[in-house]
Amino acid sequence: MNTSQNNEHSAVTSGPRQFLKARPLADRLGINPRTLFRWAESGRISKFKIHQRLVVFDVAEVERLIEDSRIGGRN
Repeated sequence: MNTSQNNEHSAVTSGPRQFLKARPLADRLGINPRTLFRWAESGRISKFKIHQRLVVFDVAEVERLIEDSRIGGRN
């Protein structure tokens, strides 16, 4: 795998928080990447625009939304 491909799928970390681009995060969660952008546009999650072509999402925030959206929510 070349460096550009490796960077594309790498997590961006900042302290204890982990950030991923839409495609790798969506693949990890079994959802469509567009779903992440729709959730961000509706204010359900945050998106972080690093520069013009790089947007990342907080993994824990997205996982929390999915968990809280399940029937019964968190225990």
